[in-house]
Amino acid sequence: MKTLHYINLTAFLITFGLYASIHFVIYGMIASLCLGVIQLFLGIVLVVYSKEFSKKHQNYLKIYWILAILNIMALIIISETRLSINSYYAATLTFIIPMFIASYFVYLTYQIQKPIQL
Repeated sequence: MKTLHYINLTAFLITFGLYASIHFVIYGMIASLCLGVIQLFLGIVLVVYSKEFSKKHQNYLKIYWILAILNIMALIIISETRLSINSYYAATLTFIIPMFIASYFVYLTYQIQKPIQL
């Protein structure tokens, strides 16, 4: 599980770094798409191994999937219905909220990989 966490953390930090740099924000947007794909794949891997996790970690994983699915559904609904939406709301829904979900997933993978303390 440490490898999953390090892959996730590396992808997140690269994306965050590109967003934080003023000149490479467009690359941050592209990297966030890649980060989303990586995290969805890692989330599926975690679901496969979820029986080995504690109840607390299983609940964390459920919360992640609820957040991810709600965000994807919101994006689909807005793009399909062509709602006239303020550009600030569109940027929040498209870039800011997914980065918060991504940071939560980094926290989740960290919690799963750290050794159990008695």
